[in-house]
Amino acid sequence: MRPDHEGDAWAIYNGDCTEILAGMPDECVDLIVTSCPFSALYIYSDSERDMGNSASHDEFADHYRYAAQEMARVLKPGAILVNHVKDVVYYAGSSATGTSGIFPFSDLALSIHRETGLDMRSRTTIWRCPVLERSKSNPERLLYKNIGENARACAPGMPEYLLVLRKESKGVKHGEAVPHATEKWGEEAYRRIARELGEDGAARMQAAGLKVGPAAADRLAELASFPLDQWQEWASPVWPDTRETDVLHGWKGARGQDDERHICPMPLDLIRRAVLMWSNPGDVVLDPFNGIGSTGHEAVRLGRQYIGIELKPEYADLAAGHLKRAEQEALSLFGSAA
Repeated sequence: MRPDHEGDAWAIYNGDCTEILAGMPDECVDLIVTSCPFSALYIYSDSERDMGNSASHDEFADHYRYAAQEMARVLKPGAILVNHVKDVVYYAGSSATGTSGIFPFSDLALSIHRETGLDMRSRTTIWRCPVLERSKSNPERLLYKNIGENARACAPGMPEYLLVLRKESKGVKHGEAVPHATEKWGEEAYRRIARELGEDGAARMQAAGLKVGPAAADRLAELASFPLDQWQEWASPVWPDTRETDVLHGWKGARGQDDERHICPMPLDLIRRAVLMWSNPGDVVLDPFNGIGSTGHEAVRLGRQYIGIELKPEYADLAAGHLKRAEQEALSLFGSAA
């Protein structure tokens, strides 16, 4: 199947992700970074193929299992899947029981991916500001006045999560390695290894058919450097300092009158960390829920190849524009001056 949009380093397919994934070869993807639909929390279109148009969490799970099975199949052995998720609020006025609470959607998504044979590696908590949540949806559990009236109605704000899973998690040496330069062996070895990884990364990009200029190895050496303080920050089970507003813009122009109740682009800094941490330059990064192209934007800018799948044609068109700009940025960083 030919992509609907493509560049030298990327391709976007406009269609049902489960069907398009089923047409991809086994074990052809080095990293998956995505943010799956949060059950029926956000409705992006009126298509019956839109998983956000599920009547219940159980119905969503029935559909999502097919996509999750295909994601696991196309991953290479030892490779990583990263899924950005959040839990889902339900309200007294719309729930079957007349009560309000939070449905643990992150547990549901995690259990489905584990059913496909992937091993959970972590569930990183992404801190989000309760004041901003309060301003967006005014939930009773965050209202200060309820502390005075009945504190049993109150509860803390909601974080987001990065679910990190690995295919065939059999140890350090299983699957193709993603090495970084660390400070463990001293400053001289640190710089030498970074330089070697930069040269190897440039060769990988060139082998993948990506444009590589004389400065590419130096730039990739910088990206391959992984100082101890960075690892201590990224190894934390809670990330308190990511930016919720660090997202691609322009999506409002792709909305239909009766489309989504809301759109939730994945923050770019989360994608950037995942791509740098778990892939090599030239690797293939996949997002089966492409949206407006956030994952592809960061993957291409960091010298990776990208495959995106998007059901809604307006979003696929918008994403293509974002990826064209990202490819130009990558050329300025890694490509020749010509």
